[in-house]
Amino acid sequence: MCWFFIVKKSFLVLCYNFTVINHQKKLDMLTKEERDKCVLDITAYFLDERGEKLGMIAAGEMLDFFVQNIGSKIYNKAVDDTRTMLKEELESLDYKLSDLRR
Repeated sequence: MCWFFIVKKSFLVLCYNFTVINHQKKLDMLTKEERDKCVLDITAYFLDERGEKLGMIAAGEMLDFFVQNIGSKIYNKAVDDTRTMLKEELESLDYKLSDLRR
C-alpha cells in the first residue's frame, strides 16, 4: 500500500504537505521511490481488477488528481479526528489527576 499512515484507536492521521510552485500544487509527501511504488500499485490494480493496462504516465496523473482533489479533505478529517481524540484523552487525564489529589 502506498499511503503511509498512523492508526491509533479509531482515528487516522495522514500527514502530507503541499508546496505551491508556479501556482500549481505539487505533492511533496512522497519520495520518488514512494511515488513510483504508488504508480506501480495503481497500474497493478487496473490490470488485476479491471483487466485494463494503464500506462505509467496515466497512473501518475491519476495519483496527482486524487491527491490534489481529496488530499485536503482527508487531511482535514484526520485533524478533526485527532482533535477529538486528544480532547477525550485530556479529559480522561484530568479525571485521573483529580483522583490523585489528597
